[in-house]
Amino acid sequence: MTCKYWLHSSLKDRIKPTRGLKDIVPVDTLLKGWNVHYNYVRRHQTLKGKTPAQASGLDVKNDWHVLIKEAIESKEQSAIKVAQMLEETQGREESLEELEVMMH
Repeated sequence: MTCKYWLHSSLKDRIKPTRGLKDIVPVDTLLKGWNVHYNYVRRHQTLKGKTPAQASGLDVKNDWHVLIKEAIESKEQSAIKVAQMLEETQGREESLEELEVMMH
């Protein structure tokens, strides 16, 4: 069987529980989590026991705890940078446009 079949099969298994959900937000959240798991946590036999992220050369630990901790730290750092920019740019209209660009 091809990798394409396995990806589709795995994704299909993850989508089944979402059929009863009425809102797109929980479905989107579940699919994003599945995507992280599939590419950063789950080891693949065809990649000789590596995750796709590791096989592509990224230095990533395939552990949910580490990924969540790093995401929280990254989000905190981003919030600190935004707060610093707000302090530095208080009263300047062009600075608000810079902040909007940075946040997207």
